[in-house]
Amino acid sequence: MKINSNITAYITNNSYSQNETRLANSTARLSSGFKLNKSGDDPANFAIASKMRSMIKGLEKVKTNTTTGVSVIQTAEAAMQETQDMIQRMNELSIKASNGTMSSSDRANVQDEVDQLLKEINRIAETTEFNGMKLLNGTFNDRGYTSNLDVSVMDYSDKTSSGKYLISLSKDSDGNYSVSDSSITKPGYGSVKDLFNTADASDLFINVKHFIGDDGTGTDYVTIQGRNGSEVRFKSYTGDALFNGTGTVSLADGSTLATGNVTYNDRFKPGTYFLEDFGITKSGSTYNISETELTKEIFGSPVDLVNNTDGTLTISGANGAKINIDSSTLNVLSDPELSSGATLKIDGTMSFSDMELDLTGRGSMRLQVGTEEGEVISASIPLMTTEAMGLARVDMLTKEGANKAIDQMNEALAYVSSARSRMGAYENRLENTEEYLNAYNEDINTSLSRIQDTDMAEEMTEFTSMQILTQAGISMLAQANEAPQQALQLLQ
Repeated sequence: MKINSNITAYITNNSYSQNETRLANSTARLSSGFKLNKSGDDPANFAIASKMRSMIKGLEKVKTNTTTGVSVIQTAEAAMQETQDMIQRMNELSIKASNGTMSSSDRANVQDEVDQLLKEINRIAETTEFNGMKLLNGTFNDRGYTSNLDVSVMDYSDKTSSGKYLISLSKDSDGNYSVSDSSITKPGYGSVKDLFNTADASDLFINVKHFIGDDGTGTDYVTIQGRNGSEVRFKSYTGDALFNGTGTVSLADGSTLATGNVTYNDRFKPGTYFLEDFGITKSGSTYNISETELTKEIFGSPVDLVNNTDGTLTISGANGAKINIDSSTLNVLSDPELSSGATLKIDGTMSFSDMELDLTGRGSMRLQVGTEEGEVISASIPLMTTEAMGLARVDMLTKEGANKAIDQMNEALAYVSSARSRMGAYENRLENTEEYLNAYNEDINTSLSRIQDTDMAEEMTEFTSMQILTQAGISMLAQANEAPQQALQLLQ
């Protein structure tokens, strides 16, 4: 029996302390509802639970992103529906105007309504917004560029692979375009066959629309489609620039000057002409031109002639046609003997050869639909202006123009229908994504609950047990503290 070291009290106190700690932990789990209140409770599962909580918070924002994306697509599609309704109205008017019973004044009234509808379509394209962002003016259309300043990429389909390509476009005298592989090779650039997944460039479908502006300048809209669903639309502005053609000057004796002496724009009418019929005369070092039947036919009236400082001559006219003649040809023109019987042959062929094409794959609206980088849905919203739909110029003033307008309206309706179909596909995909996120969020929360949430029944059993043991420990500690007092009886 010892009084300096109460071993029994020490043992009882240690047991009591352990039970008290377990009781405190159990109380914390019961009061918070969490099995893991600090990392020491279970380090491995605590780390897993922390990651899951972060993912759940992210999923809440992702769900918001998805529903907002649906709202954006619905806004764009609603504007497209109104545009389609107006095109359908113009289609009805074009059918009406193509009827032979319509007078000129009737067609003028139809033209007035069509003009207003076209303006409204462009206004919708420019003003349709969501959260201050323009939706239909091409802001969220995929970007593409070319190395030729006179050719631009309007848009390309979802099935067209982004990347860099080398391509050559040629336009013949009838306004038809053809496509061929570039004659040069360049590292990192693909070919026409790579772009359109075709064995031969002649296997492509090419659709061309020619538009002449009020100023007489021309613009071509060229659509190239491949069998794999890839499609690229080009805008070729050829009305103002002069092109190196294959203009050939032939003398009466059968000899010819070197080709390439004449440049011209796409408004110049291809053909073979006698030089003397141009009515060009020379006075000193200056050339003059008089209007002839030929010049009126080619250039309209009036005809303008400019003596350039480099010794060349530029002839242009009211209809936008323009031709540039070099000094060797001018020597023929200024010599009556040489110009007599000499001809100028223009075949009208133009070429955009070895053109670099960069389809960036960027520009579309990126909707973050996941908690990790790169988990996005790209929504490309096409340009919805009259120019993009092939309605840059609609003429209802003549029966022929109205007949042509019928085809224009059908193609425009097809364009808008395709765009709306794309919007519907995006909307369905986003709604499916939202359903997936709901199910995924449910599963993640269930998994997290298994790791961090307290099983109240099991924990209540632990709490009751620890509570009883703690109370018993207090009682036994009291008994152990009284044990040394028994030693006093030995000292009596």
